[in-house]
Amino acid sequence: MCSSDLGYAGGIDKKRELLQIESKERIYFPYGEKETDELVDACPDFSELVKKRGHIYRPLLPDVFTALVNNIVGQQISMKALSTVWDRLIKKTVITPEALISMTDSSYSKIGISGRKASYIRTLSEQVQNHAIDLDGLKLEPDDRVSETLCSIKGIGEWTAE
Repeated sequence: MCSSDLGYAGGIDKKRELLQIESKERIYFPYGEKETDELVDACPDFSELVKKRGHIYRPLLPDVFTALVNNIVGQQISMKALSTVWDRLIKKTVITPEALISMTDSSYSKIGISGRKASYIRTLSEQVQNHAIDLDGLKLEPDDRVSETLCSIKGIGEWTAE
């Protein structure tokens, strides 16, 4: 099948890239008043935040691979820095295992991703590409099994797995 058969002459990878860049619709973690009340009761700081700002919208990345890469990029940096680096990454390449494996250390560095994080991203990408890990299959597993599987990947810890 050639790329023109897919309805986009630039190819499917280019189409994914443009959709990532142009997407304005955000998906947020669905929680309601009950969940907010539980957090407010458990955490005074969260309670103050809710009083000041109202409902807190937590954006989600629906694709598990993309979300994991985003979490690796965001480790140990501020949300503002994550936003800047993430925007650079999605402008540079599509978020697929193949594309991320093929990026050079220099390319990662130029957009603000350390060599260590680049290594973690490549490891994850290789395991997904080689079917050593089945991210779609994890959706059917209990939480503890998902966490165990994800934490077995270098660069993904408990917080990222959760």
